[in-house]
Amino acid sequence: RISANGLSGSGVYEFVANPTGVATYTFSVFIRAVSNAGNIRLRLEGSSLTNSGIIYDAHNAAFVSNQGAAPDAYTIEDFGNDIYRVSVTATTTGAGTLGCVIYDWSTAGAVFDIYGAQLEAGSFPTSYIPTSGNQKTRDPDLASIPVSAFGYNQTAGTVVVEVDNIKADTSQRVLSINNSANSVNDRIDLLNNANSENVMNYTLDGGSLQADHTVSVVGLTSFTVAAAFAPDDYSMCVNGGTVVAETDGTPTVPTVDTFRLGGGVSSPLNGHIKSLKYYPRRLTDAQLQELTA
Repeated sequence: RISANGLSGSGVYEFVANPTGVATYTFSVFIRAVSNAGNIRLRLEGSSLTNSGIIYDAHNAAFVSNQGAAPDAYTIEDFGNDIYRVSVTATTTGAGTLGCVIYDWSTAGAVFDIYGAQLEAGSFPTSYIPTSGNQKTRDPDLASIPVSAFGYNQTAGTVVVEVDNIKADTSQRVLSINNSANSVNDRIDLLNNANSENVMNYTLDGGSLQADHTVSVVGLTSFTVAAAFAPDDYSMCVNGGTVVAETDGTPTVPTVDTFRLGGGVSSPLNGHIKSLKYYPRRLTDAQLQELTA
């Protein structure tokens, strides 16, 4: 709890990271105005960037002004019961220190509750991770559902997924439709590789490669991909571009039992899935382009 005493800069809360280069960070905190009107300053500062933050009116849950340089972005999110999560985002210019600070910026008499301060790599605040004294790496979000729980077609289908990538990495699975008893050898995978800027459909049936489509996407950060599969009829389209079709052999479709989002055999997605559509049939190439454009 911060109790304003009329001295700007009182009630400091700070912790420090040590960026090694150019990267985007977001600082967020939950704030509740307990009594009287008053402002709080939230800022990212240190030798790794130009000090960037905002003045936040906690009584009215409103932005007042920038504090230092304008941040890349800020958010004010209502969590109910007069509690708001406020965040500021800024990008470092190189190696150095990085601190996030909360200052009382009010006249005497204002009282605020603050909770859940969090500093993280990325351009927006993610869900709060409770910590105590040590940093914590977020566990991967892995969602799965048995294909028996919905109208999955074992012989043909189409998936359309809208994705954004947070951090460049080797092949990350956007989704994997696989056989849980033999997930390495029976699977339909959609992957993205931000390092080499490509999106891939990689399918195995009984350990035999059936489809290996790759589409390059310059500056890969977000994309929409559609993959269609049927016996001897695989194809993929990214962002409304040219449809890539399987031309080698006579590919078959694996029998699967689990639909997994953001993961699978290994290499989970370091990003977010904005939307997913599944069709229990093989859509036309023109439909793939229309749905991803």
